[in-house]
Parts: sequence; C-alpha cells; structure tokens
Amino acid sequence: MITVLDQTRNLLGAFRHPDAEPAGMLIVTENRKLMRPGLKRLLERHGYEYRGRERRGLDVWLARF
Repeated sequence: MITVLDQTRNLLGAFRHPDAEPAGMLIVTENRKLMRPGLKRLLERHGYEYRGRERRGLDVWLARF
C-alpha cells in the first residue's frame, strides 16, 4: 500500500498541466485498520502530514508537492 501511495504522489507531483499544477494529494482513510498507530507512524516516515479527522471521524492525510 505504501508503495502505491508513494508512486501516486511522485506521479502527480511530476505532472505538468498547461493550466494548473496539483499542489498536493489528500488521503482519507476509510478503512479503520489504516487508522492504527503503526500505520500513522509509517505514513509520517514517508512524508505524509496528518491533518486530523473529518466529520465522519476518518483520518485525513496530506502529501504536499
């Protein structure tokens, strides 16, 4: 899973659009297993920024480009 997230972040970060460029990528962890402390530490080690919880209580992560 982390490989897919990292590769998606790298692809979107390198993407050049003629009108606008993406500023980042938001990840909403709909799977409750992804909200465990171990995975939170893993995402932080890979450069993802924890932004809190959304209104349904799901974790939100940000990857800036």
